[in-house]
Order: sequence, then C-alpha cells, then structure tokens
Amino acid sequence: MNNIKFYKKVINLNKCSNNDQLTISTYTFESDIAGPKIYIQSSLHGAEIQGNLVIFKIMEYLKNNSFSGSVTLVPQCNPLAANTKSGTYTKGRFHPITGENYNRKFFNVKILEDQRIFNLSEFVSQNKEKPWDEIKSNYKKELKNCYRKLIDSDESSSTYGLSEQAKLSLNLQILSIDSDIVLDLHTASVGTNHLYIAKFLLEKAKKLNFPFNIIIPNEFHGAFDEVNFSNWYSLYSILEKEGINYINDFQAYTLELGSEEEILSEKASIDAQKILNFLNFKKSSNKNEKSYSCKLNDMKSYYAPIGGLVEYTVSPGALIKQGELIARILTFDTIETKDDIMDNKCFFDVLAKQDGVLLTNISSGNVSEGTEIIQVLENLSIY
Repeated sequence: MNNIKFYKKVINLNKCSNNDQLTISTYTFESDIAGPKIYIQSSLHGAEIQGNLVIFKIMEYLKNNSFSGSVTLVPQCNPLAANTKSGTYTKGRFHPITGENYNRKFFNVKILEDQRIFNLSEFVSQNKEKPWDEIKSNYKKELKNCYRKLIDSDESSSTYGLSEQAKLSLNLQILSIDSDIVLDLHTASVGTNHLYIAKFLLEKAKKLNFPFNIIIPNEFHGAFDEVNFSNWYSLYSILEKEGINYINDFQAYTLELGSEEEILSEKASIDAQKILNFLNFKKSSNKNEKSYSCKLNDMKSYYAPIGGLVEYTVSPGALIKQGELIARILTFDTIETKDDIMDNKCFFDVLAKQDGVLLTNISSGNVSEGTEIIQVLENLSIY
C-alpha cells in the first residue's frame, strides 16, 4: 500500500453577532503516487444531508486503500445553512436575510473580467507557447488569486463589504480551484438519483452511470458545478480559436442523491461505491445499468392548479405515460352540501402531460395554487 497522508484544515468564515466563528472543516487524503486532484463537497443546501454520509463512506475507503492523487472532502460545507432550522425542518436552501439560493452566487471568469481583475484573452496570449500542464497550472493560480482579491483587496467590489453568502462562495471556489474533478453532492426534496452534465462532458459522465441525466449548457448560470466547468470551457474555447493544443481533462458535476432531511446508510454505501468506481479508485467498474438523458429544457415542473392537500400517486424514479394519474389534490372548497362529498367533486386529478419519468416531488402535502409540486423529465433518450 502506498503512503497516505491525511490533513484536516479549518477555514474561518464570518463571525456571528455574539462573535462566535463560523467555520468549514476540510479533510484531505494525499497519496504519494501522482494522480488527479479530486474535490467533493456536500450540504451547500442545509437540508441536503445524504451527501455527508456518502463522503464518510468515501473516507472509510481512502483510509484503508491505495489510490493515486489526492481527495479533498468538505462535508457540511455551508454551516449557516445547516443551522437554519424552523421547528424540526432545516430551511437551509435560501439565505434567511437576502432570500438568495446558496447555489446561485458564484464568480466565473466573465464576472472577474467585468470586475477588471482578470483578462482571459491576455492570459492566453501570455501562456500560449507553454505546454498544457503549465497553462493549466497557471490558470488555476490566476483564478485563485482573483478569488482571494475579491475577498481581501480594496481594489475590488469588496471595498463596500462582502456579503455573507459571497464570502462563503468565494472560499468554496478557492478550495476547489486546484482540482481536476469537482463533485457537488445534493438531494431533491423527495427524489431519485440524477446528474447534471455539461454538454462538453457527456462522454466522460457516462462512467458515473446515473439512472437519469440532465444535459445543461456549457455556460455559467450561477451554480457551483457551472462555475467550475464554465471557467475551463471558456479557456478551451479561446485556445481552440487560437489553434492552441489543450486536453479536455477537467470535470465538474452536480450529483443529486435522493431526498433531503434523511440519512440512509445502505444507499450511501452504494453511491460512494459508484463515485469511487468513477474515480478509478476501485478495480471494479460501475454496473452498466439502463440510463436515460434529456436536455435541461425537457425538465418540466407541474404547479398545483388549485390549493389543497396533495397525494403523490407515483414515486420518484418511475417511468410515466401520458394521461397517467401522478397526483391528486383534495380540496374542501367544493363542498356545499352532504351530496357534494364525493371523489369527483372533492379531488382534482393531476395527469401526466407526456411520457417521461417523475423525477422529484415536494415533501409537503399542503399546497397553495401555483406551488411547484412535481418535476418530470420528458423526451428521454437512452444514455
């Protein structure tokens, strides 16, 4: 077995009003055999906790087995979200003051250029004669310096202060920027496993062998996986135009691992095994199961047509047919006399608009008119 080094690092974030310090803990396993740098985080949204157990299962493997490269693991990467509770429920999807989604405020190359602290064309001009490994290394260093400047420098917008969420985002980007593969572990409200894949990473992502795959644009739209892969896609695009050789050797994905607010040990072991196989840390490969994909615009949401109490009649992960009953909403407003107490007056049936798969539903059975209740994938292809 090769020698495995282990490091724990604590990152200071903001201080609370009583001066308590919010921190992020990172755990790095480093092999003495050269290999890729891996970054895996979980619980960017506080209620999405299953990824933490998946990370622990990965830790158990790395502790006792040989591998190449290094793996940095960041469970509970958002301490503010994890501790934002309302009764028994974790309300850690949106910042409690600004209402912003924690997975929508990151800083890609275009934002850095708008802030005038980085110029991608100039970077390419200065590095185009260098070998790819040196270009890649210099790009990571430049981006990391820019993120640090946004946190620290009086020359950036942080002159006027940096929001709590922005500081968290920049610290997570600094932690992940040196990596070759970035995995962001999430869950749905109630859902089945699915994967978000940039178009230019389609072939590479097949090794993850997720049952449902959503193909998203290569450009940045705010999320953590997007800021990571779009930075590299922007670089690749300019290098290609300039006729400069490069290797498409970076990957970033959002992995949706079931439902929020629950910990399932057996499922975590299966998902950890799948990730370890994908990383080539285990000799066995992922089982070649049937897998489906669709474009992002074929991911559709159903909204409650009336207010009431909804019962979901199809479970996430089930293939559905057009016209199939997928939910029923009980409403009492239609009852005026005892003769009105019948199914066809008190219930509104929600039927599938097209064939597809029911991907997620919300955990609450209490909905107002216009509440998003179900997500489906349509126009599926075998992946």
